[in-house]
Amino acid sequence: DWSSDVCSSDLIEKTGYLRLSEFSSNTADRVQEALDSFKSAGFTSLVIDLRNNGGGLLSAAVDIADKFIDSGIIVSTKSRISSENSVYTASARKTKVAKNFPVVVLINGASASASEILAGALKDSKTAYLVGERSYGKGSVQIPTPLISKDGFKITVARYYSPSDVNIDKRGIKPDREVKYPE
Repeated sequence: DWSSDVCSSDLIEKTGYLRLSEFSSNTADRVQEALDSFKSAGFTSLVIDLRNNGGGLLSAAVDIADKFIDSGIIVSTKSRISSENSVYTASARKTKVAKNFPVVVLINGASASASEILAGALKDSKTAYLVGERSYGKGSVQIPTPLISKDGFKITVARYYSPSDVNIDKRGIKPDREVKYPE
């Protein structure tokens, strides 16, 4: 099953494969469709492929993480102004995947931003095992501002922090098992 942002299929017997190429407004719904399909097929494990996923909407990453995590912090943002700090937490009523369901997440150096938020949340909550290479390290919250013509700029207003309170920016997410991918 292919769409512009989500690909799902069976990888090997009873293992679902879910590749996310970006985080858009419909990604969380497409992930839920894939999870429902996997559940009805009796799959017993899942691989989430975030390699080369440059990110997208924070809300989509949080919504997807909440399908796997039943409580605790998913991600937080910290600004220079403490009143602008935000904490995104998981809700048990939104959880769709059983707590001990085996999940492996694939990441590489091109996994950035929202994909790092999802990978970091699943790793820190011990919901998934990360395999691959350290992610890119794009942990800044930026607001785009258009100018005249097609010009514009982005201003950094905060930084993303994983549930273990690690700043993602310029550090990335370290996998549980490092595997170098061929060029």
